[in-house]
Amino acid sequence: MASFGSYVLKSAKSSARTRFFYIGLIVVIALVLAGQLGAYIQLEGFFRTSSNGGYLTIDTLINYGNGTSRWANKTHVPPSWNFYDLTANISKVEATYTSVLNEHFIQGIDGVRGSGRSYWTLWTFCDAGRGWAASPVGADLIRLKNRMVLAWYFQAPPTSDPSTWQPPVPSATKLSSCPR
Repeated sequence: MASFGSYVLKSAKSSARTRFFYIGLIVVIALVLAGQLGAYIQLEGFFRTSSNGGYLTIDTLINYGNGTSRWANKTHVPPSWNFYDLTANISKVEATYTSVLNEHFIQGIDGVRGSGRSYWTLWTFCDAGRGWAASPVGADLIRLKNRMVLAWYFQAPPTSDPSTWQPPVPSATKLSSCPR
């Protein structure tokens, strides 16, 4: 009977090893699949412009300079649009196109027109600095990126130097430029 008992003991050890082997194999397969899924999700997010069928999602503030502001939040736009295209889509825009610069000069938004020293200033919200910076380029040259926050602010700045302008949100942080 010693040989039968030894066979049962070996069989139990072999069964335990087999169980641990399969449990280990399942754990390894699960880890590999989880890693692959994580990599897929990360790459999909990297190559996809947004989660709305390739459209970008942009937030836009229009401050009319008279105590009235309007947010156009979560506006879905094609990736080929610039900020002028978006503005013309969400508001009634009066602009003059200059073929020399290939740009539009905004004269009015929603019936608020520039006059005298008052005109529309263009702003970008900088996530890195948590503040607003005057745009160094016009609306036609702003290539939209997903989740950008931009603003138009109608004001009478003391000078044409953007460092003297007020940001579009009262008491908001003003930056000289967006940190990279």
